[in-house]
Amino acid sequence: MIGKERREAVEAIRAAGLTPAVEEEETEVPGQVGRVIDQFPTPGSEQEPGSTVTITVGKRAIEAAEEGAEE
Repeated sequence: MIGKERREAVEAIRAAGLTPAVEEEETEVPGQVGRVIDQFPTPGSEQEPGSTVTITVGKRAIEAAEEGAEE
């Protein structure tokens, strides 16, 4: 799921019969905003149907957002 957009990752997790859980983490890398930057369990591991897969999605860091507004 890493690198996928949030919506795309959630849909893929559900399609695989798993339960998505989403966490957000601030990032200063513009290309990571709205995209999966981490997941648990690790990619490729086998899970029982209905198991939860937690994805971490990048969100704009507050400092970066404030700096952009000042320019």
